[in-house]
Amino acid sequence: MYSALKKDGRPLYELARQGIEIDRPARPINVYSIRLLDFNVQQITLDVTCSKGTYIRVLGEDIAKALGTFGHLTHLHRIQTGHFQLDEQLTIDHLESLNEIERDALLLPVDAPVQEFPRIELAEERIKYFCNGQESNIDFPETKEVLVFAQGKCLGLAKDVLMELDVIVLCTLLIGAFSAGLIDAAVGGGGLIQIPMLMGIFPQMSPATVIGTNKLASIAGTSSAAWAFFRRVKLPWKLLALIAVFAYASSFIGAVYLTMIPQDILRPLVFVMLIVIAVYTLIKKDFGQSHQHLKLTPRILILAALGSMLIGFYDGVFGPGTGSFFIFFFVRFLAVDFLHASALSKIANFTTNLAALSFLIPTGHVWLSVGLAMAAANIIGSICGVRIALKYGSGLIRILFLILTSVLICRIGYQMWL
Repeated sequence: MYSALKKDGRPLYELARQGIEIDRPARPINVYSIRLLDFNVQQITLDVTCSKGTYIRVLGEDIAKALGTFGHLTHLHRIQTGHFQLDEQLTIDHLESLNEIERDALLLPVDAPVQEFPRIELAEERIKYFCNGQESNIDFPETKEVLVFAQGKCLGLAKDVLMELDVIVLCTLLIGAFSAGLIDAAVGGGGLIQIPMLMGIFPQMSPATVIGTNKLASIAGTSSAAWAFFRRVKLPWKLLALIAVFAYASSFIGAVYLTMIPQDILRPLVFVMLIVIAVYTLIKKDFGQSHQHLKLTPRILILAALGSMLIGFYDGVFGPGTGSFFIFFFVRFLAVDFLHASALSKIANFTTNLAALSFLIPTGHVWLSVGLAMAAANIIGSICGVRIALKYGSGLIRILFLILTSVLICRIGYQMWL
């Protein structure tokens, strides 16, 4: 009864201390060897080699019963765990007496604690996908867990889980991608839905792979939304070309730095910027309600280039809220209404996603099968989103913009402080 096993959420030792005893069903264990070290009338000393989950206290009671008597454990001394033995241990005092080079020489390889697992060699072309948390088509033995090596180096421990898109996972991905496409088509921010969803379903994914897979799904919806806006909303060609060029170049550079810049550094800055944008939009009731004919003056062209560069770099290196930033920038500095700003943002966001993917796909940071499945649903959602935006115009887009910005503020604030 005195064990850490639980019954209805309570450890058995708590029940035992209250005088409560419950039936404990037997379970299989492996005892590899038992050696008799010492014996007298009152006590025996044994050396036992066994598997995990073996309670030596219970084993002692069972041995006593088999001998026709009673017995209990008086002392337990662990001398080995796995292949680590007690006589190989080093004391803190001994380590402190060594210099840095001597201490480094004592470090064990990362696979040292798990030598009991079978080893497999991963093909060179699959290394980058495995390291980025993607499915690697590993042939698992009966153990379901293997050490993965490549070129003589241990990459990690792989566990066989159901990674194929079963019905529940597929439905979750499709519904999430559809919702993201719907919201993203009007005001941006589809990553608010897709990124947490990907992280929840595939926790082994690296952050860069999550962002890359999200961009593959998003670019499908963004491209369809951009085309729909392009056919129905009159936009200046020269300005579009300028925005696309600078946004593409800066987003590609941002994607290169994606795996180098800690994401936590950017969150406080984005948090403050979103608050400023939300307050400004809320106070200025007529903000984004009127549309002026754009004169492509040097000032407008320079502003468009600078804004596209900054937001494009941000989208390549981080991403959440890019559509909102583009919309605010176009309304505030180019004096267009929310409808035209949303149309411009779709085309700008398409180029930033395309640029980032042109770097992330070759480097193995995009899970193609997952991203393509989400892309189909994202397109359908974006078509619905564009129709809603065109039907209800700048007024609805302004409301959705404020709601999305508020949600972004809450989410990023939650990530920063909780």
